Amino acid sequence: MLAALLLAAIAPAAWGAARPQVRLSDASPATVAGTGFQARERVVVTVTAGSSRLSKAVVAGDHGTFVARFAKAVSASGCGHVVIVAVGAQGDRASWKSAPQSCGTPPQPVTSGTSKASVAVSGTAPLTVSGRGFPAKTGVSLTVVVGTKRLQKLVAASATGAFTASWTDAETHGCRPSSVTAVSGGVRAVWRSPVRAACATVALP
Repeated sequence: MLAALLLAAIAPAAWGAARPQVRLSDASPATVAGTGFQARERVVVTVTAGSSRLSKAVVAGDHGTFVARFAKAVSASGCGHVVIVAVGAQGDRASWKSAPQSCGTPPQPVTSGTSKASVAVSGTAPLTVSGRGFPAKTGVSLTVVVGTKRLQKLVAASATGAFTASWTDAETHGCRPSSVTAVSGGVRAVWRSPVRAACATVALP
């Protein structure tokens, strides 16, 4: 009966015991805080960051907490981490690792070329439309207005954002377009004939 009473009294305390934990509370100088260790337990604290390694022995207080202060600062460089390991003389152990640092080549900004996009028209048989300043390797939707007819075509921009498209005389009936619109995503360019286009009012088949 006595043993059962002792177990009943001890078990809640054991179950409610805090788990040993450590963390970096300051990087300059390196400072490590620990909790959940045995009262008056001797703890060896090791901090590693890249090729830098700091180690120190401390004694936990009556409540199992400690603060280990080092003489040097610590920081993770490149893609590394700051790693802390604390090992107690009575078997307690805790570890902590910093969040990963960004590494590799940072993403480069993408220029849409919206302000530089342009289209030009040359010839009528065949009619040739060229463009530049569009997003590289994307589809460009073209709308060419010839007379009362709209000619549409989808072309692919090159790696430099340029394209060339053409229409036969049978499609344009030898007429010069009054306008050309090129659209790719959020990039848009419009060409308008500086003079009244031939066949502008002719109803083409």
